[in-house]
Amino acid sequence: KKLTPRLVLLDIVMPEINGVKVLKEIKRLNPSIKVIMVTATPEYQMIIECIDLGADDYIQKPIDLNHVENLLAYTMQN
Repeated sequence: KKLTPRLVLLDIVMPEINGVKVLKEIKRLNPSIKVIMVTATPEYQMIIECIDLGADDYIQKPIDLNHVENLLAYTMQN
């Protein structure tokens, strides 16, 4: 709550907390924050839910750093 990032990379599956719940809270506190979800498995229903909740995009693990760099640049322009 103390920080106001412009962009968050958020894993969907984390120990102790669900990334979808974190996404909801981020968007509730500040809908203008860009959020890109990160996932190890392409659970398309979960990805669709995240996009519906306001996520800007998603990245699948293992992470390709060139893809991430391009995605971040694109996301921050829009």
